Amino acid sequence: MNTMPLEADTRNLIDTALTNLGWKLNGKDKNVFFEQPKTEAERKSLGGKRPDYVLYSNESDRPLIVIEAKKKGTRLDAAMEQGISYARAINAPLVFATDGVFCKAYHTEANRVPILNGEEIDEFIRETLALRYLTTYEVNTVYLMKQTICYEGKDCVLVSNVLVSLQIYYF
Repeated sequence: MNTMPLEADTRNLIDTALTNLGWKLNGKDKNVFFEQPKTEAERKSLGGKRPDYVLYSNESDRPLIVIEAKKKGTRLDAAMEQGISYARAINAPLVFATDGVFCKAYHTEANRVPILNGEEIDEFIRETLALRYLTTYEVNTVYLMKQTICYEGKDCVLVSNVLVSLQIYYF
């Protein structure tokens, strides 16, 4: 019995995470491609190299994310460099590298780690959120606002700095 971690184990975890986030790995609405991009032009741009995953918007043929999978315990620096190279070749703005335990992200156009609500991204994201990174490396989905709250015709209270999440989840 082999007890050494394998890259296939990491891919199983990635597949589950992507499915849970609404990415389509199979079927007519498929927007996740394994070991090759969606178009022939992108395949040519890669010159025979094969990213582990390329994720697309359902609304266009533009790649959004390149994911590089490595076996558990592998340093992610080299995987990230590899993913950045692939992403730049096919014009994808986001790169993720993971060993199934740790996950790193990078925005290829901003040349830095993407930011979500003031924090560095350290996990995969939904397509709707990935689309927001086409024009920026920093996205906020939580905002502070003032709100007046009234209770059944009684006194009203002005509440400052109420956190409002604008993330949309589809199930």
